[in-house]
Amino acid sequence: ITHRYAFEGADPNDTVGGLAGTLVGNATVTGGSLVLDGTDDWLEMDAAGIAINTYSAVTMEAWFTPVEGGNTGFTMLACFGTNVAGDLTTSGSIGINYWFMTAARGDDVSRGGICTNNTTNPWTTETAVNGTEYDDGLPHHMITTVDDTQVSFFLDGEFLGTATLLEANRLADVSNAFALLGKGTYNADGEWHGTIEEFRIYDKALTPAEMRFSECWGPDNAYPIALRSMSPAYNDTEEATIDPASDITLSWTPEPWVSAGATYTLYLGTDPNIADPNIPDVSGISQIVESVGSDTSYTVAADTLKFLSPYYWRVDTLDGSLYQGVGMRFITLPETPYFPTGGQPQALVIADPDGTFSVTAGNTDTYRWYKEGAPETTLSATNTLVIANATVADEGYYYCEISHSAAPEIIVTSNAARLLTKRLIGYWKMDGTMEDSVDDEVAGAPTHDGTMGTNSTQTGPGDPNFVSEDGGSGILGNAMKFNNDGDFMTVADAGDVNYFNYFRSGFTFSFWFQNDGMTSGWRVPFSKLDAGSAGWLFGKDAAAEEAVFIVEVPNTWVNNGTTGIVVGDGGWHMLTCTYDPADGNTLRMFFDGREHASNTVNLAAAPLPAAPVSIGGRDTELSIDGAIDEVRMYTYALSPEEVAGLYTQTTPAADYICVDDTAPALATDFNGDCRVNLDDVAVIAQWWLECERYPAASCNW
Repeated sequence: ITHRYAFEGADPNDTVGGLAGTLVGNATVTGGSLVLDGTDDWLEMDAAGIAINTYSAVTMEAWFTPVEGGNTGFTMLACFGTNVAGDLTTSGSIGINYWFMTAARGDDVSRGGICTNNTTNPWTTETAVNGTEYDDGLPHHMITTVDDTQVSFFLDGEFLGTATLLEANRLADVSNAFALLGKGTYNADGEWHGTIEEFRIYDKALTPAEMRFSECWGPDNAYPIALRSMSPAYNDTEEATIDPASDITLSWTPEPWVSAGATYTLYLGTDPNIADPNIPDVSGISQIVESVGSDTSYTVAADTLKFLSPYYWRVDTLDGSLYQGVGMRFITLPETPYFPTGGQPQALVIADPDGTFSVTAGNTDTYRWYKEGAPETTLSATNTLVIANATVADEGYYYCEISHSAAPEIIVTSNAARLLTKRLIGYWKMDGTMEDSVDDEVAGAPTHDGTMGTNSTQTGPGDPNFVSEDGGSGILGNAMKFNNDGDFMTVADAGDVNYFNYFRSGFTFSFWFQNDGMTSGWRVPFSKLDAGSAGWLFGKDAAAEEAVFIVEVPNTWVNNGTTGIVVGDGGWHMLTCTYDPADGNTLRMFFDGREHASNTVNLAAAPLPAAPVSIGGRDTELSIDGAIDEVRMYTYALSPEEVAGLYTQTTPAADYICVDDTAPALATDFNGDCRVNLDDVAVIAQWWLECERYPAASCNW
């Protein structure tokens, strides 16, 4: 307290700061109160001595009793500032550069506010907080504060809130011309009618807890607040700010008048009565009671306090006398939201037709799903996101943010989860270019054109070659030619290293291959491979007739068999491999549209290669000696019928592919042409009456 007007006896003066107070008009000090009749009387304090604009933060406080119905117009209970005329007599002169509080106004509110740097219509730019108007003949208590950022207002035990200062409204710009009780600096306004029991000025902005503390002790009892500040200070909202998983340091700064030898006792717990100034002894309701000597801080060890709980604390000061402390309040944060093991969204979803992502999370009550690149649009507010009837336009990466409403600023973000649709994802026709033609088949699909790759062991010419240049042709139109050197085609991922890394969720890789012969070693006509560590490849060994498909890790092979099949015979052959996690993790190898081998492998945790898709060769092997055409990549496993259709529609000369799609297979297809008709009946007729019983006598009909 820097200035206190206690109005003891008949004294209108400042009993703390020693400044004189001047009674104006019929104002009197009677019975411990400043008595104002509402007509041309007020108390004028020493404005220059108070020098309100030299404070960095300030509080004014009053206990008062209005005359019932005596303040129907605009009045001020207390005001610091001036007016345009610079006097209190010029009729109609408007107030400027002022800080005030009022219990009753013509617009029927109470208010604490400030306005500076507006000499035209200052009432329109006040920064203020309103409360209930009191003109009821009953005693009341009012406080307003201002610092460099905000105004706050407190009325009869209720903290009414704060208002952020307009840039023009600054405490430093409040005029020191007048300091008035019972009157404002608007000369057209009337004077206030009632009694003021006590008025105080503090050289800081009181916290809501300190406001309640002062109200409890009341006028005529300036019970000293021994601590100038405490941290954390009083939390008057439900905002959680303190993390109990970490050490929590409670600290305080004593007022300058407190001696260095003072000692302190800290009380902490969840009982709100700890913060009640009416209860002097709170040791029995405190979780922690700690005498800390002359230390001005205390550290609560991590994990001592509960998550998401209000805590109350106070510090009593022993400095000759015992000074009860002001009770403070803080709220601990909820436990940090988290995704438990298995709680992250599935890394890749192939929509068919819907795409569904979900998360499992702990310590959260708020979910928000977004698509990467569009963070302003919340797609779902639950733990599940469904993209219904997904299209190519919906493809991309999605993520979920989780938080708790008690601490919305603590946000934990899930891993990004990718959505693809069930579709052809890459298609290189090799018709004289390395262009990706997938958008010819799937509208709107992004394309990834090929470029010439660089071999690390042998440098090739570096230019693409096509069979038409040699007078030949591909299986459909043109085809890309490779010459057993360092040249091969590579397909970049265009900013997303995992664009083609979807194989763990299912795939079909298919291409046409013409191999003119190999003298030695391995060749890798189609791959996405980090050798020895991740990826997949189609391979051909010069020492073997068949081709093989390999998933690098785990090291799982499937080949097209060796029964009368020669990949390197100089002819065109379609090699296809499919993988379907929903079909028992089955990996199937097809040769010219027919399934020839299968294996099982779980690729759910297979590592993802960083290498790009490579065609015709790769960075550490020479290219094939032959040609490649019609390269296709799908995000799902084609059925045997679809693979057969891919073969027959690409090869006009093909008659049919026999696909065993029934269980059991056609048991009466006696001539092996994949259909049951009269030809099979003729076979039965040939066998009619034949008997393989022994002895022969048992064959008698």
